[in-house]
Amino acid sequence: MAQATKLLLEFIVRRCESTYLRRPNQSELKKMMERNAERGFPGCMGSMDFTHWEWHQFPTGMAGAYQSRMGSRGAVVEAMCDEDLWIWHLFVGAPGSLNDVNVLNQSPLYLDFTAGRWPPRGVTFTVNGITRTLPYYLVDGIYPRYAFLLSPHPMSMTDEVKTFNRRQEAIRKDVERLFGFLTKRFHIVLHPGRYRSVKQLITTYKAVCILHNMCVVVRLRVLQERLLPTRGVMMGTTVGRTMVALLPPGDLRLAAAAAPARPTLSALLTRPPH
Repeated sequence: MAQATKLLLEFIVRRCESTYLRRPNQSELKKMMERNAERGFPGCMGSMDFTHWEWHQFPTGMAGAYQSRMGSRGAVVEAMCDEDLWIWHLFVGAPGSLNDVNVLNQSPLYLDFTAGRWPPRGVTFTVNGITRTLPYYLVDGIYPRYAFLLSPHPMSMTDEVKTFNRRQEAIRKDVERLFGFLTKRFHIVLHPGRYRSVKQLITTYKAVCILHNMCVVVRLRVLQERLLPTRGVMMGTTVGRTMVALLPPGDLRLAAAAAPARPTLSALLTRPPH
């Protein structure tokens, strides 16, 4: 049973990672920034945070490196998601003794940012009358003051700063909801990991996130069938704007979330008999 589960997880990652666990393209990134601009944060690409996944069967020689400040052994999981809890970035496997800043310095997302490979600069946004080309992520207060990270103001003395911090924390809770969804839906990440290698821990968490994104597709398809029976209906509602913005033309999720086309009456009449 354990070997079958391992092979299943490896198959899910090998077959579906390029579709269900990838970075957004330029069109998807533009739609995400437009949706976050409606929420009060133009140029925001999503919220990012990290969590710890406890490791039960860790090798004795790695116990010190993977021991967290709480005394338990585990690996760090860094994730970034959007409003619909779709996971766009995942980094798993850093030792549990590292904090957010140390994990960020090892993250492929940070390395691509500093090297200029991500994000694409073709999407612009305007803040206070100034046009910018570098989007950002919403993070908590422990992260450093980088240009692509937006954390709460450390000194909330005025009403404007307090309002900004409340809205920033409210939108940043998307990634906190994501970790709650993962542990509630998949008990394999709720309980300590029982694999002997870090590689298998990474494969397991990737497979869980891929399955989670598949569940998001199903949820969006149900919303589309219930709330958008025809094109143009309920476009002015919050759910309608979310559905239209989330499924831009060319999005890989559009084909998966779209309802199957119903045959017309003429097609039924002209269909040859069996």
